[in-house]
Amino acid sequence: MWVKSIYYFLFGNSAYFSVKNGLTLLTVSDIENRDCISLNDIFKVCGIAGTQKYFFKATDDYSIEIDSASIEKGYIYFNDDNGLTVFFEGMPKNTTVKNLMLVRTVE
Repeated sequence: MWVKSIYYFLFGNSAYFSVKNGLTLLTVSDIENRDCISLNDIFKVCGIAGTQKYFFKATDDYSIEIDSASIEKGYIYFNDDNGLTVFFEGMPKNTTVKNLMLVRTVE
């Protein structure tokens, strides 16, 4: 069986989300000439909204933890290298994660 254009799916305690398909199905914001999706919207779809903290990790092992109150400032977009970048409006530059690899909830 082949499935095309998956928006998201849940498997065990993991959620997989397609940002590419999310850009066509969720509200897109134009921030600094970039098409961005709110992390809050993605987390609601995947069922992980409202967690105390979130852990973000990049392909180069850079990582940060962000509290739930700051998630509503968070957005994701495709960068110039076609990787994913997460940033938080109004927060320090060191909260930006380029080439995002994973997001995990922190209990």
